[in-house]
Amino acid sequence: MVTVTGVNDNDAVRETVIIVMLFLVAVTILSVWLALLPQ
Repeated sequence: MVTVTGVNDNDAVRETVIIVMLFLVAVTILSVWLALLPQ
């Protein structure tokens, strides 16, 4: 319980990493979907 700020920082970093990963996955899916669309 001494390193409360450290735990909070780790949680914030973890949330940021998750958001970035989800964003990259969404961009990849959109890119593939647009590429597979009939021209």
